[in-house]
Amino acid sequence: MKKLIVLGLLLVFFTGCYDYVEINEMAIVYGVAIDLKDEEYHVTFEILNTKNKDDMGQEEKVYYARGSGFSLSEAFTNTAFEIAKTPYLAHLKTVVISEEVAKNKLEDLLDLMLRDNHIRNIFYLVMARDYKAEEILTNIDTNNPISSNAISDLIEHKNLKNNMASGMNFEKFMTTLVDKRQDVYLSSVTIDDSIIKLSPLGIFDDFNFTHYLSEEESALFNLMMGEAEEYHFKINCPNSQDTIVFATNKKTKAKMDVEDSKVSLKLEPELRLVENHCDLDFRAVEAYELLEEKASDYLKTEMEKLMTTLAEKDSDLFGIKRLYYQKYKKDMAFKDFQYDYSVKTIINQNGLIFEVER
Repeated sequence: MKKLIVLGLLLVFFTGCYDYVEINEMAIVYGVAIDLKDEEYHVTFEILNTKNKDDMGQEEKVYYARGSGFSLSEAFTNTAFEIAKTPYLAHLKTVVISEEVAKNKLEDLLDLMLRDNHIRNIFYLVMARDYKAEEILTNIDTNNPISSNAISDLIEHKNLKNNMASGMNFEKFMTTLVDKRQDVYLSSVTIDDSIIKLSPLGIFDDFNFTHYLSEEESALFNLMMGEAEEYHFKINCPNSQDTIVFATNKKTKAKMDVEDSKVSLKLEPELRLVENHCDLDFRAVEAYELLEEKASDYLKTEMEKLMTTLAEKDSDLFGIKRLYYQKYKKDMAFKDFQYDYSVKTIINQNGLIFEVER
């Protein structure tokens, strides 16, 4: 009996209570912003306020610590010195970097992140577009009181934002980056009307940021990669200049195959009608055939435009060079590939309102 009592006391003192004390001695860092100015790094920590609700009063849910240095490790250390508690980065949600860091210092940042075994590699690394990274991380409102959470939620629920962002976390980013036969990309965010919003994908050549895709290119790229659940597009009606809007009904990934220097890209998305201004008889099969043909032609044209842009920028985001190497055990320049496109759309008729004869 005494042994059971002792065991129970040990469980009390060395499980829940122990963890509780430790957490309250730590500064839980949810987000990090990294800027670069005059060759000096400026780091901002977004720290969760762990006070009890009764003690917080009107205090914000997060507070910030800032530091700088001529090396990243110095900047991180100086930022940590601004905090009374020990920084705890195991719950890190988002790291926001400025364009200057993305262009010139990404390799240094990745080296620091990989060396710190306290950081789990499942956070999102994103770029700040047209703003400093600190401005993004400290931009809060009543709907988004924790910016790092707001950014991760935007990425994870990107189907509501036409799929401009990539769901790739830091671990997947690093896996892609070390593959010399595929180029890498990052999600970007900006501030619009005082609210953090998604921006197009940022494209890298090795460790250096080079350019952004457009919003339309980013969404189409995610569709072809099988990440987009709701890719929206608008086409003209078959019989007028009025328009009809479609959205993909589920995730669809483009099938890719390489034969010598020719790459075949095949896409077969299922569509649903979102907004209709066409004067068509939806009881007739011909109406759907016309719309499917026009939708297929539209997507084929957009795919051609995207691949032309990527070839001009020498940005192999799809890993076509890797597919070629796996098949032929030799390398080929990305710009030397030729492409054949095949698109077949299928309109899901469920939920459409049919005209009924009286």
